[in-house]
Amino acid sequence: MVSTPRREATRRRLVDAAVQEFAAHGIDATSVETICESAGFTRGAFYSNFADKDELVLAIVEHVHAATNSLFVEAVQDLPEGVGLNDAVRLVLESRMISPEVHTTMLEITLRSRR
Repeated sequence: MVSTPRREATRRRLVDAAVQEFAAHGIDATSVETICESAGFTRGAFYSNFADKDELVLAIVEHVHAATNSLFVEAVQDLPEGVGLNDAVRLVLESRMISPEVHTTMLEITLRSRR
C-alpha cells in the first residue's frame, strides 16, 4: 500500500475519531461504523486503510508513541542551559501532556491486551 498525503490524512482522521469513540464507549462497544461516521468516511475508506479494528488499535498505539517521543525530544532540546537534573526531569515529563481521551483510550488498549 502506497502512502500518500491523502491516505495519511484519512488514516489520521480515522485514528482521531477512534480515540474519541474508544474513550467514550470502550473499544469493544465501538463499531467500525461508529468510527467511520465520526470521521466522516464510509466503511470502504476504513477497510482501505485498516484490515480490522485491531489494526486500527495498533495504529493508535504507534501514533501515540511517536507523538510522545516527539514531545520528549522537543522538551529536551528546549531545556534551559544549566538546568538541574530534577528540574530537567520534571520539565520533560510535563511535556508529555496528552488529552484525557488519549489517556483513556490507552488505558482501554492496555486493559484489552491483558484480557
